[in-house]
Amino acid sequence: MSAALGGDKLATVTFDNGNTEDLTAGQGLSLYIEGAVTPLWIGDSIGFGVGGQLGLKFDSVDAKNASISFWRFPALLYLQTLIPGSSRAAFLLRGGIETDLDPHISGDGLASGGDLQFSSGLGKLAELGLWYRLQSSHTAISLTLRLTSIHYAFQGADIDGSNVGLVWSVLYAP
Repeated sequence: MSAALGGDKLATVTFDNGNTEDLTAGQGLSLYIEGAVTPLWIGDSIGFGVGGQLGLKFDSVDAKNASISFWRFPALLYLQTLIPGSSRAAFLLRGGIETDLDPHISGDGLASGGDLQFSSGLGKLAELGLWYRLQSSHTAISLTLRLTSIHYAFQGADIDGSNVGLVWSVLYAP
């Protein structure tokens, strides 16, 4: 799971009370399925591996009579390094690429019919955080900070979807 902020403004919604809220290209909540292995270890000091994630990223601005949402399906591939800090904890460092499948805006209510389809370029990501194995368990958790640089295209315009996010994972760790 992750929560991210950033990116170019896609839309601004003005409410009856005069308040406004922006829908941006990098912001959103995500849910991922992840697979990663770290098979190469130099002693007990550092591990090297690969992994990937496929997810759903979503953000919306909602009002009583309408809503507008930005949906995309991030696909990530990365190299990772684990640097143990103790018998159950390690620093986690990742670097890789991301593309977002089917990025689109959809609306309902008064915003119906405003569906817009984007295309995604190939982006870069960097991630740094902590990995921790739960006691007497094959479960680990990680908490990382992710920086993503990605761009979308819409009718010839370049839209920056770059963002910073906090990622929380629950992992099976044999």
